[in-house]
Order: sequence, then structure tokens, then C-alpha cells
Amino acid sequence: MNFKTIKHGIVHHRPVKRNAAIWLVAAMGTVWLLFGTASNTPGLHAQDNHTPTPSPTTPTTPVATVLAFSEHSDDYTGALTFTIKTDGTAILEMTHYQKNGEPEVIWQQSGLITPEQLTQVDTLPVTLGGLADQFQPDRSKQDVTFVFDIAGKHREISLGTRFQAYDKPMVKTLQAAADVLAAIRKPFETLVIFEWTGGFAGRSTVLSVQNDGSATFEDRYRKTVSQVQFTQEQLDEVRKLLQGKEFLNYTASPLGGCSDCWEFTITGMTAKGIHVLHISDGDMMFATPPVLVEMKRLVGVLQNLHK
Repeated sequence: MNFKTIKHGIVHHRPVKRNAAIWLVAAMGTVWLLFGTASNTPGLHAQDNHTPTPSPTTPTTPVATVLAFSEHSDDYTGALTFTIKTDGTAILEMTHYQKNGEPEVIWQQSGLITPEQLTQVDTLPVTLGGLADQFQPDRSKQDVTFVFDIAGKHREISLGTRFQAYDKPMVKTLQAAADVLAAIRKPFETLVIFEWTGGFAGRSTVLSVQNDGSATFEDRYRKTVSQVQFTQEQLDEVRKLLQGKEFLNYTASPLGGCSDCWEFTITGMTAKGIHVLHISDGDMMFATPPVLVEMKRLVGVLQNLHK
């Protein structure tokens, strides 16, 4: 690079030292970075270190429970609870009551209900909120229970056989609400839940079979869960046994009568609601009455589904 000088009318070229040229280019680049870039970059200024203010975000509404609907088994040893949230999430749980009275969730399924169904459920706390509290801690006096919050108050209202003799309007209102929730709950329901426990070596497994033949097998000792698909023929056989009068009419002694026996708990959805049956291989050892023969057959069918 040369600079031009004029001396005595003659143009002379004076070379610039290389180091000076490099320094000049670097200085020009620094000036461009400080002023040119800063002036063209939104939110950044050469003499202003202001941090841009983040755009406001829309607050999220917390998910709450609209209503929980529990249907109790006819022997009051189990309950099917259907809980609906404000975002349309629905959770269906099967609970068994242990010998000490504590509830234990043995099966759970969740999904979404439609906006139209959620609108139906949203109206129920208002409809039921005008009724008097009928909740009873004694499960043997409850058929179904509604739990909800309205106007800042927690409400629990039950429909039981003892109410039907003297408060017919209330029974009608509660039964209509139960029918609405049972219809929404239908797609979530399981066909049968089969618990197999006990034995000399120890076992604790749960097989839950859906109405479409899909099933989940849980081994609680091994802490494993697997998925199974059953055929229509297998489902039809189970349904036939669950809907038979033998399943509904069988009563057995409470669990625990045999220390090393296999113990089975069968929870099925029937035309009359939830039915829970407890039976052991000790009970079936001398299966002579027709009812016990059919129960032995049902247990055998469900045991084969495990394989």
C-alpha cells in the first residue's frame, strides 16, 4: 500500500510500513463493530446495556377435580371411583378394602372425556349442591357416593338403600346423576380383575381384562407389567360366567382361613353393578354344590389366561 505525496510538481509514492497498515485495518474494524453493529441490532446499543423485557405469558389455570363418583360393591369390600378433572381428564380406579379397613387401589385407568360430557359433569355439583349431606362413614349404608366442592364447601352425598324409604325426590335426583356418570364411565370400565395371591412360595399377581380383550398382567413380587391380548372366544367364556347367577350368589368365608392356600379375588362388572368374590383353592377342594362348581370353572378360566 502507498500514500501519494507531491514535491516539486512530481508525484512520489511513499510506502507505508506493513505493521502500521495492519494496525489501521484492525482499528477500523473495531470502530465498525462498536458502532455499525450496535446501531443495526435490535435491543442493543453501544452506550446502553439494557436487557430486553420478556413478553408477558398467559397464566395457566390449575387443574382441579370437578366431581368424584364412587360405586360400592354389593358386599362393600370394594369400590369403583370415577374422578373427573376440569381439563376433561377422567380417572377410573378399583379399590379393595383391606382387613384393617384401609383402601388399596388395585387397578387404574385414565383418559379424556368429550367437551360435551365435561359440560354434563360441570352441572352436577350445582344440581346436587342443594341436597342435604347424606355421607355416612359406614360403607354398608352406601351404594354410590358423590364428592365435590361447591361455593367453597366440600360436599359428600351418598345414595343408599336406607334412604329410599323416606326421601324419594332426593333418590330420584341422585339416581339421575349416577346414571349420567355411569354412561360416561362405560368406555373406561374393565371386564374383570383377577387377583391371585398366597401359596407356600408366595404369589401376588393381578390380571385386568378390558372389554376389547386387551389385558394387563402385573406381578407385584417381580415388579413387572406386561400386556396381553385375548380372543373373542376367551372373552365370551368369561362374560358368560360373570353374568351367571352362580357368580352373583356365591358367598365364601373371609380370606385367611388357609395359611398356604391360593387365594383369589375376582372383581367383575355385572348387570347389577360391581361384584367382588373371594375364594380359595381350599374352598374349591370339595366343590360339589353347583354354585361352587361354576366358581371353580371361572377361576380355572382366569388362571389359564395368565399363561
